[in-house]
Amino acid sequence: RPQPLLGGVTSGKGTCGSGAPSSDITILLAGFSARPQDGAVVHVHASATVAVAALPHDRGLGRISPEGLRRTGPVAIFHAAGDAFSAAAGARVLVAPWHGVYAAGEDPLDALCAIETVESACRVLLSIQAALAASRGIPP
Repeated sequence: RPQPLLGGVTSGKGTCGSGAPSSDITILLAGFSARPQDGAVVHVHASATVAVAALPHDRGLGRISPEGLRRTGPVAIFHAAGDAFSAAAGARVLVAPWHGVYAAGEDPLDALCAIETVESACRVLLSIQAALAASRGIPP
């Protein structure tokens, strides 16, 4: 029997299932306020994206091919939770370095697909960086 998502957000209201809401609920609700056209805001701990976001911009997210992000549009990095979505200048994918990724979409699947697109691009970037380092004899 399906259970409500713990800390999930639907239609701008937090749901807490059988436990307490996630500590990310403030950012999720802010996503609905900033992006009323969307029906879902999702948060995951996508490791490749979080790792790339922690790199300097010219070695991290700034190196991802625009073609790789054609479906999602720009990816914004934020450090302060309070105005994450409003400060993102319309970006629907936000990354909190050292933490996780938030995405808005028509529905939860659309938001997750945006995260997966960014995560795939970040995995490719990390693979390229590892291959370059290995070719130069730099240990991992």
